[in-house]
Amino acid sequence: MDKNPVVEKIEALFSDMIMKNVSEHAFEERLAKLLTILTNNEKEFQCAIVKVKTSEPFFLMHTFPYLEEMDEFCKIITEDKLDLKSMFGKWKNLDHWYIEIDSRCFDRNELSFTPDELTSFVLHEVGHSIYSDSIVEKFYRAYRETYANMKSVEKESMKIMYMLMYIPLSTACIGKSFMDRGNGIHQEIKSDKYAKGLGYGDALQTGMEKILKAYGNAMLKTPNDEVNMIKSDIIWANLNTMDLSRRKNKLKDDLFLRCIRSGSKFIKSLSYKILSALGISTHATYTGFAVESSVELFNESGFILNHKTEFNPTVLGSYERRLNAVKANYTTSMESILFGKLKPKLPSQYDIDALSVEIDRIENNHDRIFVLDLVYNLLDRITAFEEYYEVKDPNTLKRFSIPIESMRSNLNNIRLQALARKNFKKNYKLFVEVPEGYEG
Repeated sequence: MDKNPVVEKIEALFSDMIMKNVSEHAFEERLAKLLTILTNNEKEFQCAIVKVKTSEPFFLMHTFPYLEEMDEFCKIITEDKLDLKSMFGKWKNLDHWYIEIDSRCFDRNELSFTPDELTSFVLHEVGHSIYSDSIVEKFYRAYRETYANMKSVEKESMKIMYMLMYIPLSTACIGKSFMDRGNGIHQEIKSDKYAKGLGYGDALQTGMEKILKAYGNAMLKTPNDEVNMIKSDIIWANLNTMDLSRRKNKLKDDLFLRCIRSGSKFIKSLSYKILSALGISTHATYTGFAVESSVELFNESGFILNHKTEFNPTVLGSYERRLNAVKANYTTSMESILFGKLKPKLPSQYDIDALSVEIDRIENNHDRIFVLDLVYNLLDRITAFEEYYEVKDPNTLKRFSIPIESMRSNLNNIRLQALARKNFKKNYKLFVEVPEGYEG
């Protein structure tokens, strides 16, 4: 197979970097330009080599949307109850991307990667992060599973604090499985059509085997592991939103520590952007003077000892007032619902049995996601029923507690069955019976 001339230039650039024939800055700029050309100038890139401490896990490469586009994506997610197809469309329309490369990729004493292996990794990043549905699908699963159990007031409050969703979305970007404990390394590589289509399937495999040899099980994650990590961050965001007044110092410290501990320039920038949006500024510990903060400032030696963060009461007060208004409106709206004629109803056993039948109809990944959406919609109905009777008639809610628990258990089993459907290939055989001696 003849290699794409742009990809050949990328491979030559990696070769120059390994042999120290090009500076890091020049490498970053040239790689960004070549990736833009490779994507027919439809996507714009920024690349950065990240120097991490030897104690930090090896991450190889990470790909994120620019913060401005991530901001818009998170805002749309919390404001609108998007279906998966819409989310796929919005993700693939994002135009600006940021790729980080672990500096240890170029350390011959750490991992002896060849230029074609490093090229295969960056092609893998483009294929799986930008042109694949994998990140959005995992994020959507985690978000919908969490969203289905949120009360209305939590859903409305998240619209105000949507910037906290940067954290779980960045976790989805970081958590891509290069190797899946369930399907194995070859299954993952086989699914990577982008790198393989450009002639780098074999290089991707040999590169992955080097990582596995060097780091073993530390690099292995299942898709469920990744979804649970994202869910944990969504729950973290929801807790801080619903109890901002009491948890504000913990939230400030969490974000502050993310800025300091993470080797990722992007994660530092992301955490700093949230700090700034919440009106949290940096001050010198002993003088109390405000410091002209920047992401680079957090890399300074002794920064955590010499600086502290403080809230701007005006900005924070604005968020608190808006969240309190949502809670007050929620109480009013609940009262109007209680006096209305429309009462939420629990799903019937027929609804749940019908979903069990849908499992057998799954023939592809889109079918599977549709069945998951049906499960989440029934979970939404259960949550609405609980909300209503929690206020209207707690005794009725108590009486239905066992059926509700049973329904949730059944729906969770159906969800797990849908997720377990991975092999959609069907082998059909045709048998033709012909008369004896027939030679046609």
